[in-house]
Amino acid sequence: MSLLSIRVSSASLLVDEDNFRIIESVASQMGLPIQGCGVSDSNAYFVHGVRVWWHGLGERSFIELVDLGRQKDGKIVEIPGARLELARAGTKVISWSKAHQQIQTCRNIKTDLLFDRNKAEISTSGRSEVDRQRRDIEQQIEKFGWRIESAEVVGYADRQLVRTEGGNRKLSHARAQAVRDALAPLFQGVSGDKIAVEGMGALESRTHCGMTLAGEALNECLAPDRRVEIRLNVTRP
Repeated sequence: MSLLSIRVSSASLLVDEDNFRIIESVASQMGLPIQGCGVSDSNAYFVHGVRVWWHGLGERSFIELVDLGRQKDGKIVEIPGARLELARAGTKVISWSKAHQQIQTCRNIKTDLLFDRNKAEISTSGRSEVDRQRRDIEQQIEKFGWRIESAEVVGYADRQLVRTEGGNRKLSHARAQAVRDALAPLFQGVSGDKIAVEGMGALESRTHCGMTLAGEALNECLAPDRRVEIRLNVTRP
């Protein structure tokens, strides 16, 4: 990447936590998927498939999160998404070769959208949401020419006590398994022993909710902790 770079399509970024939170917030507001994952043992994140409008000189980088749609003939097309600016010091534009031939991309689904409280069976509306997420992932895979080599479906719960046998960890695992089963069409052609399911319970919390919160206020604050994360290890043939 040269010092001065303008408009790089379908780039991958390595960003720090502050920049990732900006991307995550804008994507959530716009209803756009984020293709990427956190880097193990660091506060950095990969974000794939973004359009870079400006990166090089100055203190800011300008990027665009791209949405996907389908024309009537089924051809995938890009739809203008959301443009935003990031701190250049915490943003690195990388090529596929530098990101290695195999990369990991993630999708987080809020379990409040899929399950009734303390339940592990996907609700009727939840199945519609899982189907929508699956279609989005399939579009991304087709667009970028990816092939799924292996996958992990990881469930998380919040810190509120689940009064069932096995508690929060068992519930998070059961929910992850339900999502994995619902995503079965996505994993066609992938060996079953390369699709892992795990329940993490209340570990790896994403929230900072005060101990004085209670009731519905606490439940709302802890919502980001109730999630299922789909981690896909993909290659480009």
